[in-house]
Amino acid sequence: MRRGDFKNAERTLLRAIKIMPDSPIAMVNLASIYRLQGQDAKSKEYIQRALYVSGVNGDREALQSRLNALYRLWDRHQAMIFIEPL
Repeated sequence: MRRGDFKNAERTLLRAIKIMPDSPIAMVNLASIYRLQGQDAKSKEYIQRALYVSGVNGDREALQSRLNALYRLWDRHQAMIFIEPL
């Protein structure tokens, strides 16, 4: 996969989520791809799904590490807007 190949990354992550529907890491990665493309509604949807799944499965620490990566991509305020409603 080439850097900036968002369509291929999206397809790969959607396949991963189909195979492992309880994978918050794949969901956060997909949310990042959507955010980088300016698709904020889709990004927020997958962040919310990841937070829900991680709470159900007890994977909050793993998810927190991915969310920290999002903070580095976005400013903290923008990231909190996505996470705050949960």
